[in-house]
Amino acid sequence: MSLVDLKPCPFCGGYATLERMGGHAWSCIVTCVECGCTLESNEQWPNSGKKWNQRVTPIADFSPSGSNEGGHAS
Repeated sequence: MSLVDLKPCPFCGGYATLERMGGHAWSCIVTCVECGCTLESNEQWPNSGKKWNQRVTPIADFSPSGSNEGGHAS
């Protein structure tokens, strides 16, 4: 049982399930039941699943065409 409400899979939007809660001697495993995407992390109960819920926020004004070469601000 997870204390963290798992977000849908970031790749297919499928249902995610906590396969194994992390502990002192074992890792936490979250798996999408639709596409099989799996995240194994070092999280321990009661935080098992929090890393699955992390999402990257896209940088809206990043341009790979050279105006912001290397991703650094001018």
